[in-house]
Amino acid sequence: MVMKCHLNWFLCFTLIQFFAGLLCVYYNWLHREAVPQRISPLPWRTSWINFLLFVWLFLFIINLPVGSLVGKFHREGQFFPITTHFVCQLLLAFALIMAMKRNIFHYASTLVIKGHCWARTLRVTFFFYLFLNPVLFAISLLWIAILLLFRRFGFTISLQGQEFLQFLQLHPPRHLIILAAFSAVVLAPTIEELFFRGGIYRYLIGKISPNASALVTGSVFALLHWNLLAAIPLFFFSVFLTRFYEREQSLLVPIIVHGLFNGNSILFALMQSSAT
Repeated sequence: MVMKCHLNWFLCFTLIQFFAGLLCVYYNWLHREAVPQRISPLPWRTSWINFLLFVWLFLFIINLPVGSLVGKFHREGQFFPITTHFVCQLLLAFALIMAMKRNIFHYASTLVIKGHCWARTLRVTFFFYLFLNPVLFAISLLWIAILLLFRRFGFTISLQGQEFLQFLQLHPPRHLIILAAFSAVVLAPTIEELFFRGGIYRYLIGKISPNASALVTGSVFALLHWNLLAAIPLFFFSVFLTRFYEREQSLLVPIIVHGLFNGNSILFALMQSSAT
């Protein structure tokens, strides 16, 4: 009974977010002429060798074979991959912090993390988050319909969600839920935004147009999440995050929006798990 009450509250909360997002979309459309012109952030001026080393370092750390090491100290066998992922994220966070602090590959030369006061940053971030809710919901429904159409014509297509969300539906211990939430809401958004928008996008705008840079960054962002069901929504999510980064000239805005979306996804997965 208590769990059903929690589920009802969450559904109400989700509906409020959705309709508030529709209002934000309508408001943005009414004031579309007042939207500031596109201003790309300063490009990352570095050699292509340094850029490839930066990308290789990210991919190398995220694929480190730390599973065997973590498994020695972990008792919950079916849940240890989340701990492995957490360790990789900590290593990535350390590497990116060192790259900024030491200006390795000239990474921090033109990087702007926080461009405005906190009040403005939080206000526009919350607006952008609400704005994206109905937009990504519509994109997701359309993409699912397309995938179902392909399955109807005989194509073998998996409609499983991301592994991280599947993990939360396995009723893991509470301490692992807390670990997963911290990983998804704090570590993952910070690391991914520093890599995709702070790294790949900033490098590309020094070589190709901003539109092409946003599309390439979005494609890489969707591809590295390795999930067909989420691929197109993640692509558009990345494109919108890039646009928010351009509008506010601050990487903190896409980091917070990214964290809010991950947090909302965790709540949804946990509510689904509780209902089963």
